[in-house]
Amino acid sequence: MGEGSSVGLGLVYVLLVVVMAVAVSVGSGNVWVGLLCLMSLGILSRGWLAAQNSKYPTFMVSSAIGLGVMAGTGWSCHFSGRWVWTPLWLFSGALFLSTAGALHRRQAVGYGLFALFAGALSIFLAVAGPWMLAR
Repeated sequence: MGEGSSVGLGLVYVLLVVVMAVAVSVGSGNVWVGLLCLMSLGILSRGWLAAQNSKYPTFMVSSAIGLGVMAGTGWSCHFSGRWVWTPLWLFSGALFLSTAGALHRRQAVGYGLFALFAGALSIFLAVAGPWMLAR
């Protein structure tokens, strides 16, 4: 992949993250919720990058903090907007599943299992979360 195409993919990635954070902010009616979601997606992305560079302790810490911030933000606003949270959880699930595949290829089995579990949990929350909320 050339340098120009990786810059283009990076811009698309950043735009996607910002759009998801703005959607959550509008859906919940609170700017702080969107900013915290943007921060959590940034931390999760940092963890993904650390795993790609074989910095596994940084991956674990970043993943735990990123998921904690996202879950805490959703819990504090009672997941206002219901379905606008689905893309955030699907995105984090895709990041974790991508990381699990890369870690499996590098024989980092324990970290790969953590990433696989976190990815499956994120995708479950993306689909089942809005249905579990009281109306």
